[in-house]
Amino acid sequence: MANPKFTFKKAGIYPVQLDVTDALGNVNSKTINIKVGNEEPKITITTKGNKTFFFEEDQLEYEVKVTDKEDGASINQNDIMVSIDYLEGFDKTILAQGHQSNIGFATGKRLIELSDCKSCHQLEEKSVGPAYKEVAKKYRRSAQNVVMLTEKIIKGGGGVWGEQGMAAHPQVSTSEAKDMVEYILSLNDPKKASKPAKATIDLTDHKGKKDGAYIISASYTDKGGKVIGPQNGSQTIALRSSKIKAISFDESKAIMKFKVEALGGDVAVATENNSYLAFKDLDLTGVNFATIGAFSSAGQTVGGTIEIRSGSISGAKIGSCEVKTGSLAPSKVTLSNLPAGQQSLYFVFTNPNASGKPLFAVTDIVFSKK
Repeated sequence: MANPKFTFKKAGIYPVQLDVTDALGNVNSKTINIKVGNEEPKITITTKGNKTFFFEEDQLEYEVKVTDKEDGASINQNDIMVSIDYLEGFDKTILAQGHQSNIGFATGKRLIELSDCKSCHQLEEKSVGPAYKEVAKKYRRSAQNVVMLTEKIIKGGGGVWGEQGMAAHPQVSTSEAKDMVEYILSLNDPKKASKPAKATIDLTDHKGKKDGAYIISASYTDKGGKVIGPQNGSQTIALRSSKIKAISFDESKAIMKFKVEALGGDVAVATENNSYLAFKDLDLTGVNFATIGAFSSAGQTVGGTIEIRSGSISGAKIGSCEVKTGSLAPSKVTLSNLPAGQQSLYFVFTNPNASGKPLFAVTDIVFSKK
């Protein structure tokens, strides 16, 4: 049956199997566990200003909001884990992966709060057992130490911090114990410390590094339902450098990639009239100019015009410039009639007299406010 639906009426964990049979009778199956009785928290990260780029002269003003059906209004802002990391380069798959460490820290913290650990351990002061920060000082984060401490939580142990032994926790799964360990070992690492849920900060980590993106991730692990344990919600967004390499386009027509060392590496070459390259989901809020590194070598290319259009190759023209034969200087284009929100941006390259010859090479595009 296509698009099957089923309503679960009682809380619990239900393994659901999907079997798919093709026209030749081949069968493939996939099983997932559906948790009923505790909805996942919903995380929203909002930023003020441009939603695609960061600019040198700006600060980052952000806010993380969490809603959870079961926890209601009792959400403690300190339980929201926020990280802001700068990564060189820009890979869209980062958005699907960048929040994973945040999830582990948030889940580990909540699992500790819901366990009996607090009867023997405190964050900073020694109790029956050592403070969590003392554990973090003693054990440097490594794969070996994570495995060792994970096993100790489950199996128990003693002799390291005195005569008092640590009770075993066989009811804790390996993945849960690992999340607990990851959180504890992060406590003395300032790079792992959570940022506030709401703040205005200077962005400086990119200085002196290659163009890249700030990855902003937030996660929250709820307190769990009566039957279902804690659930985690997360969101990740990216603010990328306003300098985009031409070869990183999302869509193109009649564009060839070449490596030209004299131009700094890989370039996109417009090979015919009405060729184009496009970038999807760009926000031009606050942007006034686009500086295009377009170069035409006499005898090899014929030059032409660059039209910047929003939405499609025939969309509203928001700027244009001429690239003359023999031109070696980037062109600064004034942008006008900018679309609101995120749009696809098309750079259309024209020269009706090209006669089958390439027009010019494009290295990069830099969006700026001034």
